[in-house]
Amino acid sequence: MNLEELQQHTGFKSPPGDCPKKQDEAKANRDGQPFMFRSCYAFAGVEAVEGLHAVKNKQLVELSPKELVDCANVGGCNGGYFTACYEYIAKHGGLTTMKNYPYVPKVEPCNLQKEKDIAVEVHGYENMPSPGIEEDMYKVVANQPLACCMEWNENVSAYKEGIFDGDCGPKIQHAISVVGYDQTADGQKYWIIKNSWGEGWGEKGYMRLARDTGGEGRCKIAHWCAYPTLEDTGTKHKDEDIIVKGQKDL
Repeated sequence: MNLEELQQHTGFKSPPGDCPKKQDEAKANRDGQPFMFRSCYAFAGVEAVEGLHAVKNKQLVELSPKELVDCANVGGCNGGYFTACYEYIAKHGGLTTMKNYPYVPKVEPCNLQKEKDIAVEVHGYENMPSPGIEEDMYKVVANQPLACCMEWNENVSAYKEGIFDGDCGPKIQHAISVVGYDQTADGQKYWIIKNSWGEGWGEKGYMRLARDTGGEGRCKIAHWCAYPTLEDTGTKHKDEDIIVKGQKDL
């Protein structure tokens, strides 16, 4: 996969400074590319909500990224931000199931009837500081999955197995969910990453990414992350706040 193909197969919008901005900026043309690749932000957001619900209710419910693509007006198949997905879910009160609103590889008019059938409720989210550090991620991932953006290049696309500790820059352009962390018997530490490319990629859809590598971590995994909350915490959710800090510190 060359650089141009890679950019067409990742769906996280990466504005100047590699910091998040509103979903209506930095538009990218990804016509003709597989739906799930261009909608990584929606899958990452949904997976974090699924994980939170599973942790709190001991029940795993497969939710619908298609509802976000069709109904949330946050980027469709042209790339976007998982925080915009959280905004929609919080305002709407929750999200329906994949079974009720199944995957179809295209953007369609929102099915208002299915949209009303809420299966899992969340009412807020929290942005983590950006640029972030790996230490901050532990506090969240110890309790629930976390949606993050990360550097993604040909090396990462070609990942098959093992702990990835190679080059992955220079651009932050893909959204994934961080679902846990662990270490091998000989002490190699890693994050457990879930990608949206299906079980044919990596270790059945997952990746072990080297952790505790310093600063923002391998592939800048800690650069910008956010997670859903069951209740609205009242915290400001403006992505502009993250931009200002990120641009100032970069």
